[in-house]
Amino acid sequence: MLINTDGIVLRKIPYGENTLIVSVYTAAKGIISLTVKGKKNGAKALLSPLSIIRVVVDLRNNRNLHYPKEISLATPFKSIPFDPHKGTVLLFINELLIKVLKEEEPNQPLFDFIVNALKTLDQPGSLYPGFHLAVMLHLTKFLGFFPQSTHWKDGLQFHLKEGVFVNPYQQDPSIADSEVSKVLYEFINIGFDQYQQLRLNRHIRSQLLDLLILYYQLHIPGFGNMKSVDVLRTVFA
Repeated sequence: MLINTDGIVLRKIPYGENTLIVSVYTAAKGIISLTVKGKKNGAKALLSPLSIIRVVVDLRNNRNLHYPKEISLATPFKSIPFDPHKGTVLLFINELLIKVLKEEEPNQPLFDFIVNALKTLDQPGSLYPGFHLAVMLHLTKFLGFFPQSTHWKDGLQFHLKEGVFVNPYQQDPSIADSEVSKVLYEFINIGFDQYQQLRLNRHIRSQLLDLLILYYQLHIPGFGNMKSVDVLRTVFA
């Protein structure tokens, strides 16, 4: 079956001297794996992390690897390649998506969210340092564990296993402290496109990042640690 679809490059692995195995999250088919000759259509230049590409590929049910007929850039990045802050955030988001995207079925709303996030990251101008936190938080809507905030009062704390705000009780490592819980509640009630409204100092950003990583670890089996976190903290010091 020949399909023409937009896709997001997740990772590429060298295979032999002139071939790449490329994992692509597509709008039409979810995750697919492509075998790409390194010189074909300048493929190496196209297949950088989270490139938004357009691919024409013949999908056959009896194959795990597919051979693209055409690959081109759908949306070239204009500022990310020249901004070390944005580049670091891009690699962080790339690692996050590799850990959570497992679907071999299309999910258009999720695909559209990721593309919108990448286009937002690529907008001209300096990057607000809480952008990666907004991506992490709002991505959970599409993964099925967006925090619930039907009510709020001062002193409530966020229960990471349950995904809700609760009255404090005995010490439990799954319950966040009051300060970061309040910030999370405020963040939940701001749309992704308005994330800059919530001004966070470095300390709170670091706490919220730790909370969200733990939240993912509790809800995504095998999530593990984020290798890019230390670089992210350094860049936004």
